[in-house]
Amino acid sequence: MTTDELVYYYRPMPKSADCSDSIAPQPNRFQDDVNSVFVIAMLRSAGTVTIISRSNAPTTFQLAAGIHYHGTSDVQGQAQPESPQSGSA
Repeated sequence: MTTDELVYYYRPMPKSADCSDSIAPQPNRFQDDVNSVFVIAMLRSAGTVTIISRSNAPTTFQLAAGIHYHGTSDVQGQAQPESPQSGSA
């Protein structure tokens, strides 16, 4: 790794949202996804990664250098993981 990076995924709509499109049904296996934010942090040195969601308090992880996978549960609305930095983010 030559730079610190974050890769994240979250469901843009709650799992319980109804499909408003009368032409097509909900996609196959829609029920298998959860209302969470998942983050892969790739860090060159130890640091802090914070996941912020509009509906929940921030979740902070103190991480060593390396590649880490973390998630938060029951997240709704837009998520914004903060960039990792040595010491804090």
